Amino acid sequence: MRARFLRACCALAVVSACALSASVAAANIRLDSSVTPVFEDVTLDLNSDQKDYSGTVRIELRVRQTTSEFQFHAEEMVLDRVELTGKKGPVDLTIEDGDEGLRMVTCASELAKGDYVLEIDFHKEYNTKAVGLYRMEYEGQGYLFTQFESVDARKAFPCWDEPIFKHEWQLSITIPMQHAVLTNTPVEKQVMGADTKTFRFMRTEPMPSYLLCIAEGPLESVAIPGLSVPGRIYTVKGQKHLTKLAAQYTPPVLAALEKYFGRKYPYKKLDLIAIPEYWPGAMENPGAVTYADNILLLDTDDASMAEKRMLARVHAHEFAHMWFGDLVTMAWWDDLWLNESFADWMGDKITEELYPELGLATAELQDVQRLMKGDGRPSTVPVRKPVKTTSDIMDGLGLAYGKGKTILRMVEMWIGEDQFQQGVRNYINKYEWGNTVADDLFTTLSQAADQDLTPILSSFLEQPGYPLVSVDLSAGGVLTLSQKRFSPYGVESEGKLWSVPVRLKYSDGEQIHTRSLMLDGESKSVEVATNVEWAMPNESAYGYYRWSAPPDMIFKIAADPENTMNERERAVFLANVGALLDAGELGGDDYLAVLGQLARHPSPEVVQAVMSGLGDVSGAFVSDDAREPFAAYVRETLAPALQRYGMEARPDEPETVSIMRPRLMRWLGDAGRHAAVREHCRELAARCISDPSSVDGSMASTALRVAAIEGTEAEFRTYFKKFEQSKEPTDRVRYLTSLGYFPQDELQDELLAYVAAGKLRPNEVFRAISGINRTDKGNDKIFKWLMANYDAITSRIPPPFHSYMPYFVGGCSEERLAVARAFFSEEGHYVDGTQKNLNKVSDRVMDCANLREREGAKVMDYLEKLSLAN
Repeated sequence: MRARFLRACCALAVVSACALSASVAAANIRLDSSVTPVFEDVTLDLNSDQKDYSGTVRIELRVRQTTSEFQFHAEEMVLDRVELTGKKGPVDLTIEDGDEGLRMVTCASELAKGDYVLEIDFHKEYNTKAVGLYRMEYEGQGYLFTQFESVDARKAFPCWDEPIFKHEWQLSITIPMQHAVLTNTPVEKQVMGADTKTFRFMRTEPMPSYLLCIAEGPLESVAIPGLSVPGRIYTVKGQKHLTKLAAQYTPPVLAALEKYFGRKYPYKKLDLIAIPEYWPGAMENPGAVTYADNILLLDTDDASMAEKRMLARVHAHEFAHMWFGDLVTMAWWDDLWLNESFADWMGDKITEELYPELGLATAELQDVQRLMKGDGRPSTVPVRKPVKTTSDIMDGLGLAYGKGKTILRMVEMWIGEDQFQQGVRNYINKYEWGNTVADDLFTTLSQAADQDLTPILSSFLEQPGYPLVSVDLSAGGVLTLSQKRFSPYGVESEGKLWSVPVRLKYSDGEQIHTRSLMLDGESKSVEVATNVEWAMPNESAYGYYRWSAPPDMIFKIAADPENTMNERERAVFLANVGALLDAGELGGDDYLAVLGQLARHPSPEVVQAVMSGLGDVSGAFVSDDAREPFAAYVRETLAPALQRYGMEARPDEPETVSIMRPRLMRWLGDAGRHAAVREHCRELAARCISDPSSVDGSMASTALRVAAIEGTEAEFRTYFKKFEQSKEPTDRVRYLTSLGYFPQDELQDELLAYVAAGKLRPNEVFRAISGINRTDKGNDKIFKWLMANYDAITSRIPPPFHSYMPYFVGGCSEERLAVARAFFSEEGHYVDGTQKNLNKVSDRVMDCANLREREGAKVMDYLEKLSLAN
């Protein structure tokens, strides 16, 4: 739940037509539609060198049904004057405060249908938790930025703060003479004062409140050449030299999207804003896209492949939003997936098209596999779900990205890319500047495909979880496909069915065949061949489901991956096998054997999948007392890859190898305790500290982290100094995330005390501690620290993160989970949404504990035998 702020009216200086009174709880978080805005003019007096500000809003209203009351949003502010005027003059009214910024207006007489004007003067302090209109400092200078999604525009100025209220806005902003300011639209006119200047910005296109953007302060900027509209990149003072790569990527990404949609970018300009204190990563404000500075600002010579991939991917995602989400907006937050699923799908598509060398396809597949692990548990939620509280908006947000886009890709490959593109274009053209619901998209895509896609889309988007599709071979070459909801071993889940577009792949011993069919019931049989050696019901791995086959088929597929699977199939095969382990259909020792078998494959994509599998093994089976035999297994499994690729980049090696190497070195240096890798990383780290340009940017973070594992207190002090003095966002992130890798208890305690003291930016809190919780001991330390410093931590981080505190529990410990349940049930330790996230964490911990109990002995026996053999 967002914090409740109830403002008294004693400071009010209003005409007799208005009075503000005590609070009343809101019965419904959605505003009534009988009175709606058609235009809002916002006037603000801003100065980032001060702690507060004032403003006026003039809102043109339309009364659509005769009423004597209506509502609007204004949170954390004092309303100094409120006047409502109609054709017959001022209207007497009273205002009561409700939950989450709701203001309830009661009029002395009924409002007839027609147009009215609501004017409000207000004043408030700047937010300091990176939401709303917030203030931050960088090198002693103040800056103002905004982050309004999903319900924080109401913290900046009075408004109708819901996506359905999509109308034009116009902003006038007065700032100090030496500062700069920008918003979604270009400047219409400028008026100079004695020591201030006022900018009147052009009217916006119709947009909801959550997409408005403001940036103010001693900003610097550089132009972006080659766009179809004007564009600039804005930074805090002293960082504009880091904008070259972002400027280079922007024009081709925007042009590719314009080509796909068959229409030009729909807004007047495209500015990009780099923010040091920013938690969402990026935000699609039309005309003024905001980014975390470490994503947007990269040193061209020092940027790693992963950092370049992130920049290109985020660019494509946010620019895709200009059509999905901005030009066409969901009517309510239950269709947030209409924004995020499409932007992520489209963003990945464009990034892969323009920059295949960045390896996004493999990275994206691995991300989806990790997401599916959580989506297979009972506490998961549908992509499209009812939103009845503000905490519901954020619940399961990752599904709207990863699961939603995978479902769209599955449907796209089912009907064909051309038909899907036509459906997308028809949807955008039909609903431009408006709001939509899921059925609008289902209908438009179905019309373009000339088949009803609603059963597929609705079953996958509106149901929790996903199916496990099993294939069995009967006499005479008959394959029977069946489905049930995927569940971890021992978990009883509600029976559900999906309309599954299956792409079947099978071998008759001589040729590989494919076949498409719709599995829309519990089972379906199909005649294929008299001889079937193996079959997999997810050809090219486009389906959002797990699949199972008889064990002998699985081992046949794994034995010859070069000939049985294509690149995408190899990238997800191990994740699918890991899911069978979770479901109790495969033993832990068998899983390790398959993992080791595939690790010998020369493809970097397969090695990436193997490392993801090692992560699953480590989390479920490797307690602190098993670290050494597991280290031997890691060395045995990944040594062939290290020999094949080496510890240093080679001339003309594939980009996929360069992308994979840092992760390979991190696995071998950390969990694998590989002496040569650790020594090499210590050498690289020393060079990185003395001369960053001498180290490949792709290896810098890995070298610093691995070196810290055997680091000294003096080296900890060096890292810390580098972190505090860093002028470049990526360097600051590298050193901060490496500090938690130093193993000394006293150094970890010092770091945690520093975090609790509030000396980090709100978006840096979780990065600082990420290295500590790699062990059971570290998990315990982090959770005890959370309990001891809960108030200090939550006072610093953005409010949307408060309900995610249960994720500090982690690991496989049922004892720690029991303590967590008690802690988060205490007054002051929970907000709306905490229990939902605690349920998800409980599922994860219990799955881990059950898997360790069921298969742990087999795994330990396998590891110990391997350790003795070596």
